[in-house]
Amino acid sequence: MITSALAVLPLVWVLPLVAQEGADWPQFRGGPEQRGLSPVALPPAMSLAWAFKTEGAILGSPVISAGVVYTGSRDGKCYAVGLRDGAKRWEAALKAEIEASPTVVSLPTGKLVVIGDTDGLLVALDPATGAERWHFKAGDKICGAAAPFRSQGETRLVFGSYDNSMHCLDAASGAERWSYTTGSYINGTPAIATIAGVQVAIVGGCDAHLHVVDLKDGMRVRAIELSAYVASSVAVDGGLAWVGDYGNEVACIDLAGGAVKWRYDQGKSPFFSSAAVGDALVIIGSRDRQVLALDRMTGAERWSFTTQGNVDGSPVIGGTRVLIGSDDGHLYLLDLATGAKAWSYEIGGKVGGSPAVCGSMAITGCEDGSLYAFTMKEIGNGK
Repeated sequence: MITSALAVLPLVWVLPLVAQEGADWPQFRGGPEQRGLSPVALPPAMSLAWAFKTEGAILGSPVISAGVVYTGSRDGKCYAVGLRDGAKRWEAALKAEIEASPTVVSLPTGKLVVIGDTDGLLVALDPATGAERWHFKAGDKICGAAAPFRSQGETRLVFGSYDNSMHCLDAASGAERWSYTTGSYINGTPAIATIAGVQVAIVGGCDAHLHVVDLKDGMRVRAIELSAYVASSVAVDGGLAWVGDYGNEVACIDLAGGAVKWRYDQGKSPFFSSAAVGDALVIIGSRDRQVLALDRMTGAERWSFTTQGNVDGSPVIGGTRVLIGSDDGHLYLLDLATGAKAWSYEIGGKVGGSPAVCGSMAITGCEDGSLYAFTMKEIGNGK
Protein backbone atom coordinates (compact mmCIF):
# COMPACT_ATOMS: atom_id res chain seq x y z
CA MET A 1 0.00 0.00 0.00
CA ILE A 2 1.44 3.39 -1.04
CA THR A 3 0.39 6.46 0.89
CA SER A 4 1.47 10.00 1.67
CA ALA A 5 4.88 11.29 2.70
CA LEU A 6 6.37 10.84 6.14
CA ALA A 7 7.85 13.66 8.19
CA VAL A 8 11.35 14.74 7.22
CA LEU A 9 13.16 16.83 9.79
CA PRO A 10 15.10 19.99 8.81
CA LEU A 11 18.22 19.36 6.80
CA VAL A 12 21.75 20.13 7.90
CA TRP A 13 24.10 20.37 4.92
CA VAL A 14 27.86 20.31 4.58
CA LEU A 15 30.00 20.80 1.51
CA PRO A 16 29.62 18.04 -1.08
CA LEU A 17 32.09 15.17 -0.85
CA VAL A 18 33.63 13.31 -3.74
CA ALA A 19 33.35 9.52 -3.40
CA GLN A 20 36.04 7.16 -4.58
CA GLU A 21 34.89 5.62 -7.83
CA GLY A 22 33.66 2.05 -7.48
CA ALA A 23 34.23 2.04 -3.74
CA ASP A 24 30.63 2.12 -2.49
CA TRP A 25 29.11 -0.35 -0.01
CA PRO A 26 25.46 0.17 -1.01
CA GLN A 27 23.79 -2.83 0.63
CA PHE A 28 23.99 -5.24 3.55
CA ARG A 29 27.20 -7.35 3.41
CA GLY A 30 28.43 -5.35 0.43
CA GLY A 31 26.73 -7.13 -2.47
CA PRO A 32 23.84 -9.34 -3.59
CA GLU A 33 25.52 -12.62 -2.62
CA GLN A 34 26.21 -11.25 0.90
CA ARG A 35 29.72 -12.69 1.14
CA GLY A 36 31.03 -9.85 3.31
CA LEU A 37 34.07 -9.12 1.13
CA SER A 38 35.86 -5.78 1.35
CA PRO A 39 36.84 -4.15 -1.97
CA VAL A 40 40.16 -3.17 -0.36
CA ALA A 41 42.64 -5.01 1.83
CA LEU A 42 42.22 -4.38 5.55
CA PRO A 43 45.32 -2.95 7.30
CA PRO A 44 47.07 -4.24 10.45
CA ALA A 45 45.47 -1.41 12.47
CA MET A 46 43.11 1.56 12.13
CA SER A 47 42.42 4.84 13.91
CA LEU A 48 39.13 6.47 14.89
CA ALA A 49 38.21 9.28 12.49
CA TRP A 50 34.84 10.37 13.89
CA ALA A 51 31.75 9.27 15.80
CA PHE A 52 28.15 10.32 15.08
CA LYS A 53 25.55 10.02 17.83
CA THR A 54 21.88 9.11 17.29
CA GLU A 55 19.18 8.97 19.96
CA GLY A 56 18.74 5.19 19.96
CA ALA A 57 20.66 1.94 19.58
CA ILE A 58 21.99 1.08 16.13
CA LEU A 59 21.27 -2.62 15.57
CA GLY A 60 21.53 -2.70 11.78
CA SER A 61 24.51 -2.20 9.51
CA PRO A 62 25.43 1.04 7.74
CA VAL A 63 25.75 1.40 3.97
CA ILE A 64 27.81 3.86 1.92
CA SER A 65 27.08 5.55 -1.40
CA ALA A 66 28.63 8.59 -3.13
CA GLY A 67 30.47 9.78 -0.03
CA VAL A 68 27.51 9.46 2.34
CA VAL A 69 26.85 6.92 5.11
CA TYR A 70 23.25 5.86 5.74
CA THR A 71 22.01 4.15 8.91
CA GLY A 72 18.84 3.51 10.86
CA SER A 73 18.41 3.84 14.62
CA ARG A 74 15.95 2.63 17.23
CA ASP A 75 15.07 6.29 17.70
CA GLY A 76 12.91 5.79 14.59
CA LYS A 77 15.05 7.84 12.22
CA CYS A 78 17.17 7.18 9.17
CA TYR A 79 20.34 9.30 9.04
CA ALA A 80 22.63 10.47 6.24
CA VAL A 81 26.15 11.35 7.41
CA GLY A 82 29.21 12.55 5.49
CA LEU A 83 31.73 9.76 5.05
CA ARG A 84 34.83 11.91 5.48
CA ASP A 85 33.74 14.25 8.29
CA GLY A 86 30.81 12.59 10.09
CA ALA A 87 28.60 15.67 9.63
CA LYS A 88 24.85 15.11 9.41
CA ARG A 89 23.30 15.66 5.98
CA TRP A 90 19.72 14.91 6.99
CA GLU A 91 17.52 12.78 9.21
CA ALA A 92 14.12 11.33 8.27
CA ALA A 93 11.57 10.14 10.82
CA LEU A 94 9.73 6.88 10.18
CA LYS A 95 6.76 5.62 12.20
CA ALA A 96 8.54 3.18 14.53
CA GLU A 97 11.93 1.96 15.73
CA ILE A 98 14.42 0.89 13.06
CA GLU A 99 16.39 -2.32 13.49
CA ALA A 100 16.97 -2.98 9.79
CA SER A 101 19.87 -1.97 7.57
CA PRO A 102 19.25 0.46 4.70
CA THR A 103 19.86 -0.26 1.02
CA VAL A 104 20.89 2.23 -1.68
CA VAL A 105 19.09 1.29 -4.90
CA SER A 106 20.18 2.57 -8.31
CA LEU A 107 17.41 3.33 -10.83
CA PRO A 108 17.59 4.82 -14.34
CA THR A 109 16.12 8.01 -12.83
CA GLY A 110 18.52 8.17 -9.86
CA LYS A 111 18.99 6.50 -6.49
CA LEU A 112 16.80 5.70 -3.50
CA VAL A 113 17.59 4.83 0.12
CA VAL A 114 15.22 2.06 1.21
CA ILE A 115 14.76 1.03 4.86
CA GLY A 116 12.16 -0.78 6.98
CA ASP A 117 10.89 -0.28 10.53
CA THR A 118 9.37 -2.37 13.32
CA ASP A 119 5.85 -1.32 12.33
CA GLY A 120 6.28 -3.10 8.99
CA LEU A 121 6.81 0.05 6.93
CA LEU A 122 9.32 -0.04 4.08
CA VAL A 123 10.20 3.50 3.02
CA ALA A 124 12.07 4.85 -0.03
CA LEU A 125 13.87 8.15 0.62
CA ASP A 126 15.65 10.63 -1.62
CA PRO A 127 19.40 10.14 -0.87
CA ALA A 128 20.12 13.88 -1.17
CA THR A 129 17.29 15.26 0.98
CA GLY A 130 15.63 12.43 2.92
CA ALA A 131 12.26 13.23 1.36
CA GLU A 132 9.97 10.22 0.99
CA ARG A 133 9.35 8.87 -2.51
CA TRP A 134 7.03 6.00 -1.56
CA HIS A 135 6.32 3.51 1.20
CA PHE A 136 4.84 0.03 1.47
CA LYS A 137 3.15 -1.47 4.53
CA ALA A 138 3.90 -5.11 5.33
CA GLY A 139 1.91 -7.06 7.89
CA ASP A 140 4.54 -7.03 10.64
CA LYS A 141 7.97 -5.69 11.51
CA ILE A 142 10.94 -5.61 9.13
CA CYS A 143 14.33 -6.49 10.63
CA GLY A 144 16.37 -7.26 7.50
CA ALA A 145 17.38 -5.14 4.54
CA ALA A 146 15.81 -5.03 1.09
CA ALA A 147 17.79 -6.70 -1.71
CA PRO A 148 17.68 -5.15 -5.23
CA PHE A 149 17.69 -7.04 -8.52
CA ARG A 150 16.59 -6.64 -12.15
CA SER A 151 13.67 -8.61 -13.57
CA GLN A 152 11.21 -8.13 -16.44
CA GLY A 153 12.62 -4.73 -17.30
CA GLU A 154 12.30 -3.37 -13.75
CA THR A 155 14.55 -2.82 -10.79
CA ARG A 156 12.84 -4.71 -7.97
CA LEU A 157 13.34 -5.29 -4.26
CA VAL A 158 12.78 -8.32 -2.06
CA PHE A 159 12.64 -8.20 1.72
CA GLY A 160 11.39 -10.38 4.56
CA SER A 161 8.95 -9.55 7.32
CA TYR A 162 7.60 -10.97 10.55
CA ASP A 163 4.32 -11.40 8.64
CA ASN A 164 5.91 -14.73 7.51
CA SER A 165 6.39 -13.45 3.97
CA MET A 166 9.02 -12.29 1.53
CA HIS A 167 7.67 -9.38 -0.50
CA CYS A 168 8.77 -8.25 -3.98
CA LEU A 169 8.21 -4.61 -4.98
CA ASP A 170 8.89 -2.43 -7.99
CA ALA A 171 11.71 -0.22 -6.69
CA ALA A 172 10.58 2.82 -8.67
CA SER A 173 7.00 2.94 -7.36
CA GLY A 174 6.78 0.61 -4.34
CA ALA A 175 4.01 -1.43 -6.03
CA GLU A 176 3.97 -5.07 -4.95
CA ARG A 177 4.75 -7.61 -7.66
CA TRP A 178 4.41 -10.81 -5.61
CA SER A 179 4.79 -12.27 -2.12
CA TYR A 180 6.08 -15.64 -0.93
CA THR A 181 4.77 -17.18 2.30
CA THR A 182 6.90 -19.22 4.71
CA GLY A 183 5.99 -21.01 7.93
CA SER A 184 7.26 -18.32 10.31
CA TYR A 185 9.09 -15.01 10.65
CA ILE A 186 11.80 -13.87 8.24
CA ASN A 187 14.50 -12.00 10.14
CA GLY A 188 17.40 -11.81 7.68
CA THR A 189 18.11 -10.26 4.29
CA PRO A 190 17.57 -12.34 1.11
CA ALA A 191 20.66 -13.13 -0.97
CA ILE A 192 20.40 -12.92 -4.76
CA ALA A 193 22.04 -15.42 -7.12
CA THR A 194 21.54 -17.33 -10.36
CA ILE A 195 21.24 -21.09 -9.90
CA ALA A 196 20.92 -23.41 -12.91
CA GLY A 197 19.99 -20.44 -15.08
CA VAL A 198 17.24 -19.20 -12.73
CA GLN A 199 17.58 -15.95 -10.78
CA VAL A 200 16.59 -16.70 -7.20
CA ALA A 201 16.35 -15.21 -3.73
CA ILE A 202 17.72 -17.31 -0.87
CA VAL A 203 16.56 -16.58 2.66
CA GLY A 204 16.50 -18.45 5.97
CA GLY A 205 13.31 -18.55 7.99
CA CYS A 206 12.26 -19.04 11.58
CA ASP A 207 10.46 -22.12 10.23
CA ALA A 208 13.90 -23.81 10.18
CA HIS A 209 14.10 -23.87 6.38
CA LEU A 210 16.27 -22.26 3.76
CA HIS A 211 13.94 -20.99 1.04
CA VAL A 212 15.00 -20.72 -2.61
CA VAL A 213 12.49 -18.63 -4.56
CA ASP A 214 12.24 -17.80 -8.27
CA LEU A 215 12.54 -14.01 -8.54
CA LYS A 216 10.47 -13.85 -11.71
CA ASP A 217 7.19 -14.89 -10.09
CA GLY A 218 7.82 -15.70 -6.41
CA MET A 219 7.34 -19.44 -6.88
CA ARG A 220 9.22 -21.84 -4.62
CA VAL A 221 12.18 -23.61 -6.20
CA ARG A 222 12.85 -25.60 -3.05
CA ALA A 223 12.87 -25.39 0.74
CA ILE A 224 15.76 -27.09 2.56
CA GLU A 225 15.25 -28.19 6.16
CA LEU A 226 17.86 -27.03 8.68
CA SER A 227 18.37 -27.98 12.32
CA ALA A 228 16.56 -24.94 13.81
CA TYR A 229 15.29 -21.46 13.02
CA VAL A 230 17.49 -19.01 11.17
CA ALA A 231 17.89 -15.43 12.41
CA SER A 232 20.89 -14.53 10.24
CA SER A 233 21.33 -13.88 6.53
CA VAL A 234 22.71 -16.32 3.97
CA ALA A 235 25.99 -15.99 2.07
CA VAL A 236 26.12 -17.46 -1.47
CA ASP A 237 28.90 -18.25 -3.93
CA GLY A 238 29.39 -20.74 -6.75
CA GLY A 239 26.01 -22.42 -6.25
CA LEU A 240 26.60 -22.97 -2.54
CA ALA A 241 25.04 -21.24 0.48
CA TRP A 242 26.40 -20.94 4.03
CA VAL A 243 24.26 -20.10 7.04
CA GLY A 244 24.25 -20.50 10.82
CA ASP A 245 21.14 -21.33 12.83
CA TYR A 246 19.74 -21.44 16.35
CA GLY A 247 20.46 -25.15 16.60
CA ASN A 248 24.19 -24.43 17.09
CA GLU A 249 25.02 -25.42 13.52
CA VAL A 250 26.56 -23.87 10.42
CA ALA A 251 25.47 -25.56 7.19
CA CYS A 252 26.75 -25.52 3.61
CA ILE A 253 23.98 -26.23 1.08
CA ASP A 254 24.12 -27.12 -2.61
CA LEU A 255 21.42 -24.82 -3.96
CA ALA A 256 20.96 -26.63 -7.28
CA GLY A 257 20.18 -29.99 -5.71
CA GLY A 258 19.11 -28.95 -2.23
CA ALA A 259 21.53 -31.28 -0.46
CA VAL A 260 23.38 -30.25 2.70
CA LYS A 261 27.07 -30.73 1.84
CA TRP A 262 28.30 -30.39 5.40
CA ARG A 263 27.24 -29.32 8.88
CA TYR A 264 29.49 -27.87 11.57
CA ASP A 265 27.97 -28.59 14.99
CA GLN A 266 29.28 -26.06 17.44
CA GLY A 267 27.36 -27.85 20.18
CA LYS A 268 27.26 -24.97 22.63
CA SER A 269 25.51 -21.84 21.41
CA PRO A 270 23.44 -20.59 18.46
CA PHE A 271 24.58 -18.49 15.52
CA PHE A 272 23.10 -15.05 14.83
CA SER A 273 26.11 -13.81 12.85
CA SER A 274 26.03 -13.89 9.05
CA ALA A 275 29.04 -15.64 7.53
CA ALA A 276 31.77 -14.04 5.43
CA VAL A 277 32.89 -16.37 2.65
CA GLY A 278 36.38 -16.20 1.19
CA ASP A 279 38.14 -18.44 -1.31
CA ALA A 280 39.18 -20.98 1.34
CA LEU A 281 37.52 -20.05 4.65
CA VAL A 282 34.09 -19.24 6.03
CA ILE A 283 34.25 -16.80 8.97
CA ILE A 284 31.33 -16.54 11.41
CA GLY A 285 30.63 -15.34 14.95
CA SER A 286 28.99 -17.46 17.64
CA ARG A 287 27.06 -16.85 20.84
CA ASP A 288 29.73 -18.73 22.79
CA ARG A 289 31.96 -15.61 22.39
CA GLN A 290 33.98 -17.03 19.50
CA VAL A 291 34.89 -16.05 15.98
CA LEU A 292 35.29 -19.26 13.96
CA ALA A 293 37.06 -20.06 10.70
CA LEU A 294 35.69 -23.11 8.88
CA ASP A 295 37.02 -24.79 5.78
CA ARG A 296 34.82 -23.63 2.91
CA MET A 297 34.43 -27.06 1.32
CA THR A 298 34.51 -29.44 4.33
CA GLY A 299 33.35 -27.42 7.35
CA ALA A 300 36.41 -28.43 9.37
CA GLU A 301 37.37 -25.86 12.02
CA ARG A 302 40.62 -24.12 11.10
CA TRP A 303 40.88 -21.66 13.99
CA SER A 304 38.88 -19.84 16.65
CA PHE A 305 39.31 -16.51 18.41
CA THR A 306 37.65 -15.91 21.78
CA THR A 307 36.19 -12.54 22.75
CA GLN A 308 34.58 -11.55 26.06
CA GLY A 309 31.02 -11.44 24.75
CA ASN A 310 28.61 -13.00 22.28
CA VAL A 311 29.61 -12.46 18.66
CA ASP A 312 26.40 -11.58 16.84
CA GLY A 313 28.34 -9.21 14.59
CA SER A 314 28.95 -10.26 11.01
CA PRO A 315 32.56 -10.30 9.76
CA VAL A 316 34.10 -8.64 6.72
CA ILE A 317 37.08 -10.21 4.93
CA GLY A 318 39.56 -7.85 3.28
CA GLY A 319 42.82 -9.24 1.90
CA THR A 320 44.55 -11.16 4.70
CA ARG A 321 42.42 -9.86 7.58
CA VAL A 322 38.96 -10.06 9.11
CA LEU A 323 37.04 -7.16 10.70
CA ILE A 324 34.32 -8.05 13.24
CA GLY A 325 32.57 -6.61 16.30
CA SER A 326 31.55 -8.32 19.54
CA ASP A 327 29.11 -7.78 22.39
CA ASP A 328 32.19 -7.15 24.54
CA GLY A 329 32.28 -3.65 23.02
CA HIS A 330 35.33 -4.18 20.83
CA LEU A 331 35.99 -4.05 17.12
CA TYR A 332 38.64 -6.60 16.12
CA LEU A 333 41.04 -7.06 13.21
CA LEU A 334 42.13 -10.70 12.98
CA ASP A 335 44.60 -12.50 10.74
CA LEU A 336 42.56 -14.46 8.19
CA ALA A 337 44.95 -17.41 8.07
CA THR A 338 45.50 -17.90 11.81
CA GLY A 339 42.89 -15.91 13.77
CA ALA A 340 45.60 -14.02 15.65
CA LYS A 341 44.53 -10.57 16.82
CA ALA A 342 46.19 -7.78 14.86
CA TRP A 343 44.32 -4.87 16.49
CA SER A 344 41.26 -4.01 18.54
CA TYR A 345 39.40 -0.86 19.54
CA GLU A 346 37.22 -0.53 22.63
CA ILE A 347 34.03 1.18 21.52
CA GLY A 348 32.18 0.29 24.73
CA GLY A 349 28.70 -0.78 23.54
CA LYS A 350 27.68 -4.00 21.81
CA VAL A 351 28.67 -4.19 18.14
CA GLY A 352 26.14 -6.54 16.55
CA GLY A 353 25.98 -5.38 12.93
CA SER A 354 28.28 -5.70 9.95
CA PRO A 355 30.97 -3.10 9.15
CA ALA A 356 30.82 -1.24 5.84
CA VAL A 357 34.15 -0.65 4.06
CA CYS A 358 34.66 2.07 1.46
CA GLY A 359 37.99 3.33 0.13
CA SER A 360 40.15 4.05 3.16
CA MET A 361 37.26 4.04 5.68
CA ALA A 362 35.48 1.37 7.74
CA ILE A 363 32.18 2.24 9.44
CA THR A 364 30.26 0.33 12.10
CA GLY A 365 27.20 0.97 14.23
CA CYS A 366 26.94 0.32 17.95
CA GLU A 367 24.17 -0.26 20.49
CA ASP A 368 25.35 2.89 22.31
CA GLY A 369 23.57 4.74 19.48
CA SER A 370 26.64 5.89 17.56
CA LEU A 371 28.25 5.33 14.20
CA TYR A 372 32.03 4.93 14.41
CA ALA A 373 34.28 5.63 11.44
CA PHE A 374 37.84 4.35 11.26
CA THR A 375 40.48 5.37 8.75
CA MET A 376 42.82 2.84 7.23
CA LYS A 377 45.38 5.43 6.09
CA GLU A 378 46.38 6.90 9.43
CA ILE A 379 47.37 3.89 11.47
CA GLY A 380 46.76 4.15 15.21
CA ASN A 381 47.22 1.95 18.25
CA GLY A 382 43.54 1.68 19.14
CA LYS A 383 42.59 1.22 22.77
